[in-house]
Amino acid sequence: MEGNLQNEMLEGAQLQASDDLKEVPTCIVGGKRLFYAKGPVSWEANNSAIRTRNPYSDYGYYFITQTSEEPLLVNENNFVSSFYPSPNDYHTLHEIDNFAWYQGGRNLFENTPIAQGTKKTYTIDAPVAGAGGSITVALSAGTATTAVVSLNGQRLGEMRVNIPTHYDKGNKTNFTINVAQFEAKNEVTIEVTKGGAARLDFISIASNSPRTAPNLHAADIPAAQYVHNITNQNLHAHDAADMVIIIPTSQKLRQEAERLKAFHEQHDAMRVQIVPADELYNEFASGTPDANAYRRYLKMLYDRADNETDQPKYLLLFGDCAWDNRMNTADWRTASVDDYLLCFESEDSFNEITCYVDDGFFTLLDDGEGIDLERNDLQDVAVGRFPVVLPSDAKTMVDKTIAYAKNDNAGAWQNTIMFMGDDGNDNLHMDDANKMADSIAVEHPQYLIRKVMWDLFKRENSATGHTYPEVTTLIKQQQTAGALIMNYVGHGRTDQISHESVLRLNDFKTFSNTNLPLWITASCDIMPFDGSVPTIGETAVLNKNGGAVAFFGTTRTVYAYYNKRINMAYLHFLLSDNGGKPMTFGEVQRLAKNFMITDGQDRTTNKLQYSLLGDPALAIKRATERVVIDSINGSSVHASSLPMLTAGKVNSIVGHIEGNGNFVGVVSATVRDRKQRLVGRLNNKSEDDGADEPLFTPTA
Repeated sequence: MEGNLQNEMLEGAQLQASDDLKEVPTCIVGGKRLFYAKGPVSWEANNSAIRTRNPYSDYGYYFITQTSEEPLLVNENNFVSSFYPSPNDYHTLHEIDNFAWYQGGRNLFENTPIAQGTKKTYTIDAPVAGAGGSITVALSAGTATTAVVSLNGQRLGEMRVNIPTHYDKGNKTNFTINVAQFEAKNEVTIEVTKGGAARLDFISIASNSPRTAPNLHAADIPAAQYVHNITNQNLHAHDAADMVIIIPTSQKLRQEAERLKAFHEQHDAMRVQIVPADELYNEFASGTPDANAYRRYLKMLYDRADNETDQPKYLLLFGDCAWDNRMNTADWRTASVDDYLLCFESEDSFNEITCYVDDGFFTLLDDGEGIDLERNDLQDVAVGRFPVVLPSDAKTMVDKTIAYAKNDNAGAWQNTIMFMGDDGNDNLHMDDANKMADSIAVEHPQYLIRKVMWDLFKRENSATGHTYPEVTTLIKQQQTAGALIMNYVGHGRTDQISHESVLRLNDFKTFSNTNLPLWITASCDIMPFDGSVPTIGETAVLNKNGGAVAFFGTTRTVYAYYNKRINMAYLHFLLSDNGGKPMTFGEVQRLAKNFMITDGQDRTTNKLQYSLLGDPALAIKRATERVVIDSINGSSVHASSLPMLTAGKVNSIVGHIEGNGNFVGVVSATVRDRKQRLVGRLNNKSEDDGADEPLFTPTA
């Protein structure tokens, strides 16, 4: 019953104790009904220097209900003693959240820059005039910066903000000092003496004495703000569900969510629940927007299940999100929170590598999980997201999902997997792509593996940079024809693949192909879907004329060393035999990420940077029938020597479909030549970018 951020570590006993809504006692004074409400800011102890803030809401929410039962009333003394004194009574805080140094993470700062050689003074009340305590100033900057802090004209000390690496777009530092006696109103002056502009995070005062107990008869007790009426709901009465679809509060996307729900129920015999975000907040966060509400609902279904069959298996976040969940910054201020879902952002709000957005957080359902995503916490439910705000975009993704599942365009294209490798970095990306391709070819020889390695092609040079026209043409041709998987390894950013711009954002926007591949990119920053700018990943799945049916890629900067591991694990699980059933995109992601932890291959944030845009319950449409060749030109393939195919002549091949004598369909034959060794052109000789080695020899 409070607006504070809920505990992000799930504990069964604590959840049971706090489950559902509890009545808040009220006290009637002078004809007014008073109650004690907690807001979005809290303090762990009376002397805490740093506050805890709910990063999902600037308000705390409570419900007013009208029933025939008598309300829970307490007298004035018991009412005040129930909350006074609390840590809040020892603190005052100045904080304005409307600026970010980096487009990610949960922490915001005050958009009032203090330039070098200038100063700014803030006025903050003390809880108790004349009492001592401590004051904390938290300061941020985008470059190495030094500032002097003064209190009521007296110099307190110096603050230095350091920028650890070039991946850090900013940093912050805290300065805490004891003060013998505070004024009623205190002036805190920050003067930047060196470096770039600084921005305040917050100023807090922790007093040795609590402020005076509230006078219940005073006229200045604030009144609660009425928000809106809510309809009856009871999510706690929900039965077991195989799939949960969460939609934004506005419910503009409900029609398309219902269409997908009906399809999964009919096509996959799944039990599907659609839940609006606000209803989750109402029952699992006292009405306050909080990402933990998503988890708590899933946790309820998970713990109630008598067996694995009744546990939730898929979570589809049917809506876009914003790294600024409260939408306080300029990028998001005009958007409506009711049209978006929440996302889980890291505490780190500066670093391109260690800042992350992770939808997998919602699927950590075992007791004790939620605070060690890098090393220990394992996903229990497969998750994916439709990054949609408009109903038209939702329709596009549902249309593509259903069409892919129906497999109306079944064909030879589903036996093709294309691996693409970027140049530079001492052959690193081409080498990784080639090794993955060779590994898949050995594990699954039934697939036609196509390799496109940049350095094997002519690189064109111009005043605007380098390009690989042949590479671009080959990839676009394959995209048009269709492929089961398009797997890229190399450099990237939100609007282009590779430094040579082999593919640009507009290419993914204008692709026209009915045979939809799964795109996988082991590359930096291809799809930060929590941002405000278009990305390749989002554009590919939102393209109504083609693009991709789903996209597994990264939201931040990543390391090639770990990329190879999760890319290979994803492919391994994706193409593995699942009791004769194809794997779903979401389950593959869950298994691959969990494997990174259990096998010790990646216990860093790198794997958290990967996300799935698409339906997690959608199974890959790989071939399920096995073709067996019996003879070639009348000679059995089991003879001591294999028969030869003669060029320029008609060859006769006889075979059968294993276990299916009634098969009717089209046979597409692929004839492979012997393996070849190809030598790279040494296009990239730049030492700054990691010159390629003299020989690069993939097998063709």
